[in-house]
Amino acid sequence: PLLSLSSSSSVLSSSSAETSANAMSEWLKQKKKKNKKGKNNLVCGTWNVTTLSSEPQKLAVLEIMERLSIDLLAVQETECLHQSKEQIIRSRNGKQFLFIHTGAKKGVGFLASQSLFPLSSENFLEINSRILRLDLSGKFQKETFFFSVYCPIDQFEGLKKTERFSLL
Repeated sequence: PLLSLSSSSSVLSSSSAETSANAMSEWLKQKKKKNKKGKNNLVCGTWNVTTLSSEPQKLAVLEIMERLSIDLLAVQETECLHQSKEQIIRSRNGKQFLFIHTGAKKGVGFLASQSLFPLSSENFLEINSRILRLDLSGKFQKETFFFSVYCPIDQFEGLKKTERFSLL
């Protein structure tokens, strides 16, 4: 299942983000009940977090990931300047998450739960500061890639879509 959360204000300050998270939590519970074959699902999401520069912001996002059982979260606008590009973060519940990001002002990244470990920087390819690729092919029987991309429309006003994407 694909999960998409978005917030135009700071991390988790919006009540709509909390409402969305609660609705998605209920949806995931129903989905798990219907999964009768006992398969392990990979729950993925994407979220324009607008910043993950502080520890409280990172912990708040991890809390939502845990509540929704999200294994992999692509994040945009991380704003993690002058921070290590590879971080192990421990949630308030003690679970470990790997946070890898591009380190740019409007950078992108991934938060991966320990269910995807072992992962290292070798699984990630920074295409540029706004595109990061994660290769999980070793975890599945098929080639499996995820991308975290930040491409604001307003910066490319007047350009055709093909021109916008070629500039990335």
